[in-house]
Amino acid sequence: MPIAPLRSLSAPGELVKPQRILATSEVVIVADEASTQALLIYSRSRGALLRRAGVVGSATTEILAFGSLVLDEASTNSFWLHDVGQMRMVRTTLGAATATAPIRTTTWPLPATLPIFSLAVTPQQEFLATGLLANTRLVRIDSSGRAVQALIDLPGVRDDPTTVRQEAYRSTVTSSNRAQKLALATRHADRLEIFTLGGQPVAVAPRPANFEPTYTIARGRNSPVMATGPELRFGYIDVSSSPDRIVALYSGLTRREGKGAAALGHELHVTDWNGKTLRRFRLPRPALALSVAPTGSEVYVLHPAPSAAIAVYRLP
Repeated sequence: MPIAPLRSLSAPGELVKPQRILATSEVVIVADEASTQALLIYSRSRGALLRRAGVVGSATTEILAFGSLVLDEASTNSFWLHDVGQMRMVRTTLGAATATAPIRTTTWPLPATLPIFSLAVTPQQEFLATGLLANTRLVRIDSSGRAVQALIDLPGVRDDPTTVRQEAYRSTVTSSNRAQKLALATRHADRLEIFTLGGQPVAVAPRPANFEPTYTIARGRNSPVMATGPELRFGYIDVSSSPDRIVALYSGLTRREGKGAAALGHELHVTDWNGKTLRRFRLPRPALALSVAPTGSEVYVLHPAPSAAIAVYRLP
């Protein structure tokens, strides 16, 4: 069924090229790679821009490229930012949600040999990461930046090269420390799978179209690569969660059907942590990323076009 936004959180022209979004109990943080500053911080209650923070760049105090934005459930108004360009996690504490409150940051290294797609945080302040991880879909990274445990097997045709299967089953991870579970949402298949934090299977949400990745194998410069064409279909573009529900951004379109918007989400799929589908909603326009508020009652969605905006949707 269609869903309409309650309101827009951003003013026209405020966002340039937003990439990631995160809702905390008090604020909404947006990572914008083309803005004058790296992070834009909005008040959830007032719907206004509170402040800008951070600088895009390669210095130790700057952010080179944006990966995941992850809530730190152990601390109010603290979050983790994955700096893909400098292979590190940056833990940021905003203090009070005001324009003058101090911002404190601490950095943690990530394994330089592992290209990482997305991350979640465990109760032990370690990381769960998806990426190009040899023959596994998910790895646990300790607080010193070492990959210490492979958790979930990589699906696909066993005879296909691992590098190809990794890209074919590229996934985004979200987790709930309260639910003691994690979910993997697959980009090129309609797989939304739920596991314990230790990697044991719990459930698979009902699949809308039951499709797997469509690709051929080509020769890359250093290893075989996944080659695709107009029939490549996109599944889950992004995923976020609260303690009682998972909300995933779903496409379902091939490149041919999407006409440039196949890699954006067109639906919100709401699932509980046991894999039961609660609702499916059709968005009024395509979306790039989303974040569920900690209460689970609202979802904040990044719409990139025709002009970038944050829309707020209420979840029944």
